[in-house]
Amino acid sequence: MFSREEVPQGVLLRSPYPMRVSPHYGEIRRDWHQWFLSTERFPTAERQRQVVAADYPRLGAAAWPVCDRRRLWDITTIIALDIEGDDDFDANRPGFGDADRRRALLSGLAVGFDSGFAERAAQAEPRWGPLFADVWKSLSAYVPPPLLRRLAEDHLRYLEGCARVDDHLAAHGEFTDIDDYMAIRYYSLGQRMDHRYTEISLGIDLSDVIEEPPLKAVVDSDMRRTTISQDVLSLYKDLGPGGDQTENIVTLIARTRRCALPAALATASDMFAAEVRNFDRLTERLARTSLGRRPDVTAFVHGLNDFCAGYMDWTTGSGRYTLRDTCPWWDTPDVTADPAQGRLPRG
Repeated sequence: MFSREEVPQGVLLRSPYPMRVSPHYGEIRRDWHQWFLSTERFPTAERQRQVVAADYPRLGAAAWPVCDRRRLWDITTIIALDIEGDDDFDANRPGFGDADRRRALLSGLAVGFDSGFAERAAQAEPRWGPLFADVWKSLSAYVPPPLLRRLAEDHLRYLEGCARVDDHLAAHGEFTDIDDYMAIRYYSLGQRMDHRYTEISLGIDLSDVIEEPPLKAVVDSDMRRTTISQDVLSLYKDLGPGGDQTENIVTLIARTRRCALPAALATASDMFAAEVRNFDRLTERLARTSLGRRPDVTAFVHGLNDFCAGYMDWTTGSGRYTLRDTCPWWDTPDVTADPAQGRLPRG
């Protein structure tokens, strides 16, 4: 079995796709952080430093680079709530923290998403519910209702996925099978919400075709490559100083194959590379169909690769994962995206 001393730092995986950053990142970064800290969800100076060092506006700007300013603000807000809420879930998972608190978080937010954050439902989970309600109201002003419904449904599936992890651990203990782990992570990762944010950032709505088999195959492959890369890139956060998250594909490989962490990491990196090749084959196959030649579908596929490049760069450098108070891009010029590129005309 591995030891914590084996946990590596630094760049563990690189995206195979080029990265670009929204030019609005510099405009909103300071104002957004000031607003988020003013919500009084982070009462200590240490937590406030951690939030700033996580730099959620950078994730929004790099993973969804063609956002206009309003979309970037809203997507940054909702992903920050998704991630900070997920931290609350993790802190109270079975065997850690307060299990009743975790159940209350999951059920309270489920009430909110199920109702579209109607007034009373927003209070069902008082820590994050009112903030979700505010951003939901903003999104409702410009996101098509079918897409907004799918976003709510994907949040509900994510919350159900978190509960399924609890049920699995309670019934079986730690994971012992990679396929079982990947199947449950399909929903508990929350990547389906990120797909909806890609549509929102591009100004498109794929409600009529998102379940078509050729496109669904691409989406499923992206889910797998994100699950693998996220687990690899979060390894230091999960297992480094103070880390206690051992349910990670790298640690699962080490545990089931009884190998050292570097060998398990190499296996996971090979799995990621294989899934990238599979994703590229599936997108090429999709491009040869009438569905794949639709401009909105083409934009979506490019948006998935923007997300892959941007979130991998953010996860590698964000203080959330390096456990530092600074981020490398704060002093480095970015390759910015043209907000008009990749987004379809509206009208």
